Amino acid sequence: MKILPMLFGPLLICFSISCYAQSYSLEVDRFKTTDNFIVSINNPVAVKLTVHIKDKDGKAVFQESFMFVEKIKKVLFLGSLPPGPYIVEVFNGVETKTANIKIDGLDKMVHPENGKGLVVGFSKLKADNSIDVIVQNKLDKNVSLKVYKENALLSSEDLGQGGEIVKKVLKLNKAEKGDFIVRVGTKENLYQYKITL
Repeated sequence: MKILPMLFGPLLICFSISCYAQSYSLEVDRFKTTDNFIVSINNPVAVKLTVHIKDKDGKAVFQESFMFVEKIKKVLFLGSLPPGPYIVEVFNGVETKTANIKIDGLDKMVHPENGKGLVVGFSKLKADNSIDVIVQNKLDKNVSLKVYKENALLSSEDLGQGGEIVKKVLKLNKAEKGDFIVRVGTKENLYQYKITL
């Protein structure tokens, strides 16, 4: 009878350690065909998490911390970074998890943590000659969306002000070849995206 605890005790400890190793995890998935990535983290010890994005030389280009959370699902808007390979690194004070990602540089999404009150994202050109434009305006100013072809204004729309996320689908005429520029913002905060048909 005294042998049983000695046999099963170490097994239970090993089981709990392996359970922890499986529970603390990092999963990074590209969002559709954009340079945005969905980061899912399981952190069973619920301690402080630090997330770094590092370039190929190991230099941190982005950092964010989260306090006392067990699970996080967050979108990282990385299209404003130069194209190339990067590493997502997550540290919970005990263990580091990493994942490799690649920025294509075609989807110029501005990171919402860049200190500005306007977040604008553009999808890549889709098969039907349309793009998605996502805007979150935290400014106290009206934001406009304008489409130009070779400096001629084709359309203009006011998107209003406030913190709500607005999604617009812009469809370009397949018959019109040339360079199109989509401009979103104000005079002080303006983002643009070039499309060639």
